[in-house]
Order: sequence, then C-alpha cells, then structure tokens
Amino acid sequence: MKNFFRNISFVLLVLILHNPLWSQESSNNIEELLIGSRVFDYKNSMEHMDSSAKSHCQKMRTERKEKVRSNYEGRVITFNDNGGYSQKLVNGKEFLGRWETNGDRILITDAGAVLREYKIISVSASELVLKPKVEASLKPLMSEWHFIKSY
Repeated sequence: MKNFFRNISFVLLVLILHNPLWSQESSNNIEELLIGSRVFDYKNSMEHMDSSAKSHCQKMRTERKEKVRSNYEGRVITFNDNGGYSQKLVNGKEFLGRWETNGDRILITDAGAVLREYKIISVSASELVLKPKVEASLKPLMSEWHFIKSY
C-alpha cells in the first residue's frame, strides 16, 4: 500500500510538472496562443461569478445591470506579437498598452504605466480565460473573464 501511494504521488508530480502552464518550455506556446483578438464572453463570465458577486448583481437595479452589461459585452482585446496590447469597447473607446507573460500570469501595462496582472486559467486557439488579480481595495465583479477568439 505504501508503494502504491508513492507511485501515485510520483505520477501526479510528473503530470503537474508537465502541465503547459507550468512548463518553462511552453511559455512561447502560451504567447503564440495569446496573439490575436478576442471578444469578451459576457454570458460565460457571468455564469462563473462567485456567489457573493451573483447576489450583489441580483440586487442591482435594472439600469445598473444594463450599465454593467454594456461596459463588458462586446469588448475586444488584442495581443500583438510585438508586445502591443489594445482593448476596444463597444462605444469606440480604445485603451493601449504592453503585455508580457510571467509563468501562468499575463502582465498588462496600460498607457498610464498602471500594471494589471491576470492569472491565465486556460488558453487555446479559440478561448482564453483570465482571472484578475484581486487587490485589497478593489475586488472585480467577475472572478473569471472569458474571451472567444474573433477571426
């Protein structure tokens, strides 16, 4: 029985170390997958909200809910291969900056030199899921941001 648990532990360790998000050799692959434009998936992001945020949203007045929806829905983020970043809102506002990866994190610095950090939950050719870093003074409404590749 002792050998069984040792073998299982070894197998789990090997699997964890070979996970693409933790493997050093895959950082280029992650960056390649990030390059391109993606549209914010409002519905999927709302479905993945934590219970306290969902409760908060349910208590909002209709006008406020609509404002939240219009601020998120349809926004497009673009990661360029030269490290450039842009985020374009439906109302036409565009925010520019720079991006880089650090392990399973993506660091985005906006034009005002404000650094924002996101954990990469998953990235593929068609989908990107980011988890915004929670700051002590500011908790994001949506705990996961889901994006769909736009072609």
